[in-house]
Amino acid sequence: MGATAPDFEAFWRHYLEGHSRTGTRLWHFAGIGLGLLSALLFALTGAWWYLGLAPAAAYSSSILSHLTVEHGRPTSLEHPWWAARAALRLFRRMLQRGVAADLATLSRQA
Repeated sequence: MGATAPDFEAFWRHYLEGHSRTGTRLWHFAGIGLGLLSALLFALTGAWWYLGLAPAAAYSSSILSHLTVEHGRPTSLEHPWWAARAALRLFRRMLQRGVAADLATLSRQA
């Protein structure tokens, strides 16, 4: 579904299904957080290696979580731009403690 999703909201539902386990979401949260911190450090210091660390941290933790926890294929391989946007939304929803509500809504719609 991911690559053929008609719009981002449809992709988001697919993305959320692929991140139903808490462990997967925690790995993503840590990786996105490290990536955002690296981007901030680049902005503050101008050290280019921080900029390279940002996507490496985010994607490596994401792929690791799918291999070890979710046992599924990362959606970043299907639609990289929407996957990056969805990862940031997941990060924000985790900060807001709203992922459980999102998953409950998703299961009611199924």
